[in-house]
Amino acid sequence: MLFFKNERKNCFLIALVLIIAINTAFSLGISPGRIYENFEASTTKEFTFTIINGEDKTIKVNYYVSGDLTNYISLEKNEDELRPYENKEIKAIIKYPNEISPGLHILKVGVIEATKSSSMVGGRVGVESQILIFQKYPGKYLEAEIKVKDGVVNEPVNIDVTVTHKGEVDIDSVSTIIDIYNVANEKINTLQLQNFELKAGESKTLNAKWDKPDKAGEYTAKALITYDGAFTETNYKFKVGEYSLNINNVTVSNLKKGSIGKFDIEVESLWGGEIENVYAQINISNKIIHSEKVNIPAWSKQKLTVYWDPVDFENGKYKALLTIYFGDKSITKQFEIEIKNNFNIYYIIGSLLLLAIIIILTYKIIRMLK
Repeated sequence: MLFFKNERKNCFLIALVLIIAINTAFSLGISPGRIYENFEASTTKEFTFTIINGEDKTIKVNYYVSGDLTNYISLEKNEDELRPYENKEIKAIIKYPNEISPGLHILKVGVIEATKSSSMVGGRVGVESQILIFQKYPGKYLEAEIKVKDGVVNEPVNIDVTVTHKGEVDIDSVSTIIDIYNVANEKINTLQLQNFELKAGESKTLNAKWDKPDKAGEYTAKALITYDGAFTETNYKFKVGEYSLNINNVTVSNLKKGSIGKFDIEVESLWGGEIENVYAQINISNKIIHSEKVNIPAWSKQKLTVYWDPVDFENGKYKALLTIYFGDKSITKQFEIEIKNNFNIYYIIGSLLLLAIIIILTYKIIRMLK
């Protein structure tokens, strides 16, 4: 009883913490949440942020900066006070140096409660906004991303390759080759895309189609992008599905006279949507047994269980036909089972003890009659 009392108490505390966390998440805000900025050497930029008090009380807050390039940013103030539901603005000034390293730099402007809130459980409310500053790479520098939507057998698969020029010099020729590999890492198809030019700072998305794959499964699209003597690579895993299932394995346990046998059947969906009302049927010498119906989510595995009491069957081996039904389709698998006697060690020990007692009593009776 104490255990259940503690369970209820723990559930109440967890629920209380979640409610408090949700409330505090909306008590303090900052807008905008993210700013995108290209680096401009030796310039000064000013950014304005709105601080939002979402509570019905006055709060004191502290401002701070963190992340990259903090030496080049300053805030107009370090602390503030906000009345109930009041919004205030704060300005941040960035003085860019002559140069920074190429790539993405993340600078954060944050606001946090100055004192611990009485409604908090160990912590202060704080939020941050990000300033994403990108510095171009010298010369020619290309980044690529490939995305593939899961497809269907015998229908074209759409492949998108996005290339972005993050360098400072225009690229004369971009060439793209896409190789398709199956789950065994065997190359089964190659797609060649048309060459194109790309100016510094520009981005371009190319579309390719893999025509009518004839087999369901998992695949990988690997894109090789070459440009003016350099190259970059990217890849993406995707699936091609069909409205079908695979029977992965069948496990039989406790198939003995006087016991309830169990068949565990693992099936795997090859479809990109839910398959409803899936069930198993097993035929053993015209004895038909079924599992319950289940729904199998997209691309997932599910266990179907069938129970059977072989009371009317003699010991021995039998052929079993498994059929999985789904929609208007079905798949089958044959396997062999063996029914054995239910070997009970306790029954045997008890019988031996009883026999020993009978022998001893018989021996004593004979001695007494002599």
